Parts: sequence; structure tokens; C-alpha cells
Amino acid sequence: GAAEGLMSRWFVEHCAAASVHGVEIVPGHVELGRKIAGKQVKLEVANCDTWRPKRAYDVSVALALLHKLQDPLACLGAMAEATKEMVVIRRTNFKPWDVDHCMRANGFELVDSTMGPFDEPTGFWRRK
Repeated sequence: GAAEGLMSRWFVEHCAAASVHGVEIVPGHVELGRKIAGKQVKLEVANCDTWRPKRAYDVSVALALLHKLQDPLACLGAMAEATKEMVVIRRTNFKPWDVDHCMRANGFELVDSTMGPFDEPTGFWRRK
């Protein structure tokens, strides 16, 4: 759920990300994002329920996305499979133990957690 790519742009500007690949289901968001997000941000129109990564990523991020999906665990599993180092997940209206089990089953351990701006738990999962 990359929306217009503002967080993607933030990762480039503040975290020294060489490139960011965002996936968003709303074509209008992607169209606007392609105009404002910068050259290092690639935005793709796709449904996160069915999209599967075609390459590996150092870090994957899902911020308040899971509650919008039909099969959030399939999406998390695909993200984990394609991630080399860390997955960051902020969840709303989703059973935390499902996320924990899914991430552990995919070779990740919870290394830090915090609460988001609306009391959503955010977990930082590092590959073991």
C-alpha cells in the first residue's frame, strides 16, 4: 500500500535507500506518485493480495496494510520470502499472534516493537 509514494521518498531521503519499490492498488495514487516521489522510487499498480515479488529486497515494509487484504498471511509470507534482512509491519485490526507465527515460520525474529500514532503495534522483524 505505497499510496503516492511519500513514505518511499522518505526512505530515500532519510534512510539512504538506493531505491524503493512500492506497490499500490489505486492507479491514481501511483500516477501522482510517479510525478512527485523521485527517480529512485518505482511505483507499481498491483493488488497486494495477489502480487508476488520477482526479486529479493533488503527491507520490506507494510504500514497499516494487512487489515485491507483478503489473505494477509499470504502477503506477509511472500514479503518474508523475498526479504533478505528486515520486515517492518504496522498492523491494525489483525491478530498479532498470526503475524508472530507467520514471521517466525519464515525465519524472522522480533527485534523491536513500538506503538504507532494511533496505538497500532509496529514490529521490526530481522532474519535469523
